[in-house]
Amino acid sequence: MTTLGLGGQASLQWTPDGIIPEQIILKAMDLGVTYFDTSNVYGPSQLNYGKAFRTRHLIPASAGYDEAGRRSMVLASKTMVRMPRVRTRM
Repeated sequence: MTTLGLGGQASLQWTPDGIIPEQIILKAMDLGVTYFDTSNVYGPSQLNYGKAFRTRHLIPASAGYDEAGRRSMVLASKTMVRMPRVRTRM
């Protein structure tokens, strides 16, 4: 995993007009970045990763799947929703 990664919030959630988020992801891959971060609350961030991963054939079970390429990456995700498990004593 690379020391530097690509975060999915500011750089991919709030891109200015004319900037294509998938291109940012693809450029990071071209530069050797292997750590990527996203969340379901980062707007379309996860969808942007999906588009970029499809372009590079990094989606399992898709035609031309690049398993070695996908295994070389770490994709971290998280959620804003936290639901504690409730335990009852009897």
